[in-house]
Amino acid sequence: MAVPDMKKILELKQIAMKRCEDRILEAASRPPCKKKLEDAESYGMTRRMKSKYGL
Repeated sequence: MAVPDMKKILELKQIAMKRCEDRILEAASRPPCKKKLEDAESYGMTRRMKSKYGL
């Protein structure tokens, strides 16, 4: 069985974390999508309360 190169693994992990960070920052800089907000709002308890109380 080959011994994994720890240095290489750590390097790849760093790259992956950096990419993830970049994606999160990019998503945070964009305004939230209206449709997604509406879906999240209409889901679950709010949905039940809306139908019950006609909100």
